[in-house]
Formats: sequence, C-alpha cells, structure tokens
Amino acid sequence: MHSNCSALGIYSYPSNLVSYLGIHLDTQVVDIMTSLSIFNSGAYLYGLLSYCSHCNCLVVMDKEPSFQCQQCPNSSFGICVRCMPLMTTKHPSVHAFSKQPLSYWAKMAHDMYHLDITCDGCSKQAFNGKRYQCEECSPSYDLCENCFGKKHTEHKLKYIKNPLLHSANQENLGKRVLISADRNGGNNTNWRDPLTGWTKSDAEEVIKQAIKEKENYNNRLQQILKNSEKRSKELLQHSQLMLYESYRRLQDTMADSSRRMLWSFQRFFRR
Repeated sequence: MHSNCSALGIYSYPSNLVSYLGIHLDTQVVDIMTSLSIFNSGAYLYGLLSYCSHCNCLVVMDKEPSFQCQQCPNSSFGICVRCMPLMTTKHPSVHAFSKQPLSYWAKMAHDMYHLDITCDGCSKQAFNGKRYQCEECSPSYDLCENCFGKKHTEHKLKYIKNPLLHSANQENLGKRVLISADRNGGNNTNWRDPLTGWTKSDAEEVIKQAIKEKENYNNRLQQILKNSEKRSKELLQHSQLMLYESYRRLQDTMADSSRRMLWSFQRFFRR
C-alpha cells in the first residue's frame, strides 16, 4: 500500500481503475472517491503532480515520498516509494537516487509567483501562494492568501491557479498519458486514459501547450527581472545625483556661512 495513500482520496477513481493506476488503496479510501475528478482535486490545484517512471502511477509530490535519479537528465527519472526497491535490478546500478522531504515540494508549489498581479488587499506585487479573484468586481480584484478571508468578504471569490503550476501539472499528466497509451492502447488512437480522459493526441497537444505556457512565464519573468535591474540602476543613479546635489548645497551653505562670518568679523574689527 502506498504511503499516505489516504491523501489521494480526493480523486474520483472508480474501484476498477485502482489496479490500472497503480495506486494501492484500502476499501475505505476507494469508497470516498465518488465525486471529484483529478482536475478538481486539491493535489492538482495546489500541489505538484508527477508519476513513477517504472509503474506509471500518479505521485502527489508533497503527500508521499518519491526518489529522483541524479544521473538521468534533469532528474527526469522519478520513482515511487513502492518501486524503489526494484531499482537495484531495473535501473543502472551506478545511478544514485535522492529523496527530497515532502516540505520541499510543498514549498516549490507555494513559492511560484503570480506575475503582473497585485493584491488589492495589501498592495503586494507578484505575490506567491494562493491567489483569489472576485467573481463580481470588474476590473479584476485579487487577494493573496494572507488577505483572503479578511478583506473583501462581502463578495464571493474564486481560486485562480498559478499558471506555472498549472503548466507543470498538465505536462506531467500528459507525459504519463503517453506512457499509458503505449502500454495499454497500442495502435488504438481512440484509447482514453481513465484518469484524465485524454487520448494520446490530446496528451501531445496538452504537453505542447504546457511547454508554451512555461516559456511565456519564464520570458515574462526574465523581462520583469531585467526591468527591475534597470529600474534599480536608475534609482541608484538618481540617489547618487540627489546625494551629490545635497552635498553641493551643503558646501555652498557652508561657504556662504563662512563668508558671512568673515564679513561680520571684518566689520567688528573696523570699529
């Protein structure tokens, strides 16, 4: 049985899909999987999803341990806790695996920034964490997770998923579907993944779109950082100019005071 498998109870997995998905759940957990789909689950909306590169089961990164190969490119070979003992014979023995704490993945999902968004409650720009948007106000009225529930309580707000988190989960779900399609669908182009409902061509399109969204996010982030650096230089130059002007005024004031004092002394001694 998977560690922390009860955390997966938010998914709508019919009991006949349990063995297919590679998730080992007890009867009580299966019984509560009745109404929500993967796309409405907390794990998909708020956390990072991945999959086991061996058994292809879904892995909720901040809910159950997983292991990443340090030699495979970009740590792209990840293994669930159940399959890890098999890697002594199923994966090159010279490859080493690492395991990040669950808090590492939770923090990664939480720390993604909402670019070009300002909290209308505290005025924090490009905040991270959860974002909430008013369903009634126009133009957009947004709150960060710290202000949610404390401000603008007279209107209904909805959760807005971070675009980078969304694209990451979409891409991983799509990659998992491609593997499942090859293993279960064969040449059947109409085969659909029971978890997502996607065909192989659907998954390919989802991955393509997810990669594009990640590129757009990263390009915008780089542009913001570049503009911020330029703005910082401008502020520094402005501060240096203001400091120089202040120093010059001080020098002029001191020189003027010296002249006045000298003039006063001269008048005094002329008497």
